[in-house]
Amino acid sequence: MNILPALKLMKELEGKMAALYAWYSDEFKSEPAAASVFEELSSEEISLLDIIQSRIRVLQEKSKTLSACEMDATSIVEALDRIESIQNSPPRNVEEAIRSALDLEKSAAESQYRCAFEESCAPVSGLVRSLGEGSIKHIHGLVDFASDLGISLS
Repeated sequence: MNILPALKLMKELEGKMAALYAWYSDEFKSEPAAASVFEELSSEEISLLDIIQSRIRVLQEKSKTLSACEMDATSIVEALDRIESIQNSPPRNVEEAIRSALDLEKSAAESQYRCAFEESCAPVSGLVRSLGEGSIKHIHGLVDFASDLGISLS
């Protein structure tokens, strides 16, 4: 897949993750700490989505020079499917929500596609690093929150 359609898929993924975290925040509104953590994650995903959108606008102006930037978007599509599946089966508790969020953040779609972009297309390497840093921040935040709740993730 060419870089621009792939970036649009990445944007869709970040948007769906933002929506998932907002949904979790609403699902667990009776647990203020959980609602707050998931609301913050949602806001951060929206910020990442905005970064991708800005990059898409810039790259659209240079589309002729990007034709050689290719990647396999299979993992992104799989993550989008996983989000839909999660939303069709609401988490029973905060622990389940944390585990599914961690799975998504650690998934191939949240790591492999970034590596593919970094290796194959220099014009998006800064974006790739920003997205990767966002996922790492989310993983650490979720792990810390689970620890605060006494949830063992082993």
